[in-house]
Amino acid sequence: MLLLLIIIRIINSMIIITVIIIIIIIIIIIIIIIIIIIIIIIIIIIIIIIIIIIVIIIIRIINTMTIIIIIIIIIIIIIIIINVMSIVNKYANYARRHSKTRRFLPVKLSGPGPPRFASRETFYAKRDGQQTEDGTAKHGGHSGAEQVRAHVLFVRVVRVLGRRLEFQRDRP
Repeated sequence: MLLLLIIIRIINSMIIITVIIIIIIIIIIIIIIIIIIIIIIIIIIIIIIIIIIIVIIIIRIINTMTIIIIIIIIIIIIIIIINVMSIVNKYANYARRHSKTRRFLPVKLSGPGPPRFASRETFYAKRDGQQTEDGTAKHGGHSGAEQVRAHVLFVRVVRVLGRRLEFQRDRP
């Protein structure tokens, strides 16, 4: 009888011990799970913060880049407009000086003696100091001031030299 009681006591105590061990193990597992969940939440929060920071930086960069790109585009447009205007002006001047209707209209040269004529192209070439060796007009332009100076000089030369200036080959 006493032996049976002792066995029952031992079994009871073992059951209690195992129950306590199981409870401790469950608590440890719960604590580990909670810690893992907290770590995962912290990692997710850090990732979200990093993504937000990256997005803000990208938005800032895009804003500054768009401003820079807009400024560059405006500068390019201004440069293109200036170039186009200068080209148009150059061609307008060239057309004004070398248009076919005007080029073949003879220019009456001032000076004493009978009226003498030169083709407009040669006139402009002589006026601008742009005559080639064989007397034909050479294309290309000078600045306005140079043209005016050359024109004044040309008129003086024609007045002084008069008939001696050789324009025979340019007669119509």
